[in-house]
Amino acid sequence: MKIVGSKKLIKQLGDLPDVTHAALRKSIKNNAKYGERKAKSLVPVDTKTGSGKTKAGISSTVYEDKNAIYGFINFTDGTKKDAIRIASINYGREKGDRGTTEGYGFIGVTKLLVAKRSVNSIKRIMKKAVKDAMNG
Repeated sequence: MKIVGSKKLIKQLGDLPDVTHAALRKSIKNNAKYGERKAKSLVPVDTKTGSGKTKAGISSTVYEDKNAIYGFINFTDGTKKDAIRIASINYGREKGDRGTTEGYGFIGVTKLLVAKRSVNSIKRIMKKAVKDAMNG
């Protein structure tokens, strides 16, 4: 799909006032933190060790470059072993030395919770920016 005038639209979005950029940055940061809190509340507790390692591995990060602002929710500490462990908790395990388990699906639920909130907050900010541009 091609959007007619997309280059012009991207240039216009780049020319947004600093106040709007700051509001977008703040909104994305708040939504990433919200997603981190929700993921920590949804993840199952390790009853065997009680270490809270899974919750401790969940974090949020906001990264900005010249073209975009990105908000990430990290579910692992970055190691391969932890990624495999989180995947088996989230999706379940069909084969393995400890048998079959059902997944909890906390990553998908977190995505659903954060997505609608993020879209609505960015729509609100952009509508305000357009309104200010038209009246200002």
